[in-house]
Amino acid sequence: MLALLGRRGLGELPLTEGARRLVEEFERRILDRQTPDYRKNIHTLTILVHWLGAENAILERDVHDLASCSATLAAKPVCQFLRSHGLLIDDPDRRQDVNLAWIQAAISARPDPLASEVRAWVTLLRSRGRREGEVRDYRSVRRYLAHIEPVLTAWTAVGVTTLREITTDHIEAAVADLSGRDRQKVAVSLRSLFKAIKRERMVFRDPTRHLSVGDLRRYRSLCPAISWSDCWTRPRSRSAVWSSLWWPSTRCPVRSFVPS
Repeated sequence: MLALLGRRGLGELPLTEGARRLVEEFERRILDRQTPDYRKNIHTLTILVHWLGAENAILERDVHDLASCSATLAAKPVCQFLRSHGLLIDDPDRRQDVNLAWIQAAISARPDPLASEVRAWVTLLRSRGRREGEVRDYRSVRRYLAHIEPVLTAWTAVGVTTLREITTDHIEAAVADLSGRDRQKVAVSLRSLFKAIKRERMVFRDPTRHLSVGDLRRYRSLCPAISWSDCWTRPRSRSAVWSSLWWPSTRCPVRSFVPS
């Protein structure tokens, strides 16, 4: 049907009054009427409103299917015009989020069952927006995945095919050379990943359970060397003991010290 209509001239396509007004408005919007594209656009819209009418919304898929029937037809400007009038039903397959496409490609590059485990995490992230009942946008989900993409690549390169194989040593090695914000991003994403798949019972243990988000090595380098036994064996007042556990310029917490 579409192919037959595509071969018919404008004079062979009678229009209703509403359809004719719509085509005339489209003509007025197109400034350069001497180009071949002008005729393509008018011809395409004329066929559509002759076939489907001007009262009901038209599927975007139908516009592109029609344009594919002949080189004398065009789709994009017609879709834009119909959308501006609320007369186009968008095709979700043509509106795929670029971030979703990146996520799908990144997951597909992983072997199973690791790919399935990461996909389950992404699904859970997607379902948890900032407010109850909201979904998280794919841009945010992509950021989480991008933070650990190099880690997943490194694990895959050494033969890891499932996150069940990952141990605490793997996790520590993944963040060993990182510091500051870079370490924090990777640590947060890894903890989120393993917490999610443990909840889904895809792994039995969480190797990130004791992974700190901050970089404690930085605090240790700034704090004075002191041991717990040294604090409590010296005959000092309680306030003096607590003062010795804090570095005034950095306000380093007690938990950053390692007992001797």
